[in-house]
Amino acid sequence: AAFGQVCSDSAGVLFGGTLEAMLRRAGLRPTAGLSLDQRKLPLVKRVALLGSLVGVVSGCCLGLVNLLLIDTERSSTLKSGAPAGSFDEFGFEVHADNTARPDATTLTVRGPDIDGVLASMTAALASAGCRVVE
Repeated sequence: AAFGQVCSDSAGVLFGGTLEAMLRRAGLRPTAGLSLDQRKLPLVKRVALLGSLVGVVSGCCLGLVNLLLIDTERSSTLKSGAPAGSFDEFGFEVHADNTARPDATTLTVRGPDIDGVLASMTAALASAGCRVVE
């Protein structure tokens, strides 16, 4: 997804000159104080393009930094779609009951207080088409 964002933003920078020209004609884009002859120089155009491209790629890469902080082993273990027995290392016990309420199945989860377990289970149930109530 992040690589797609880099490609998308790069294409916007590469082909954004058309939009800039329209805004300039409408008088909505401030100028950099360069003369018309200076703006027409190939070097100035390349520097502007390169600056925009570097800015977009740097911003996208900065957005990827959070991926370095994610514990992927722990988060994959916490997903409720994990194979049976994967919660055993944390000591979880899951009990499903159809008799407590006539209109719903009650799930009771017992185990240690670990961040993200409830959110992962809720997301997995919702993606499987289940409604989570109360």
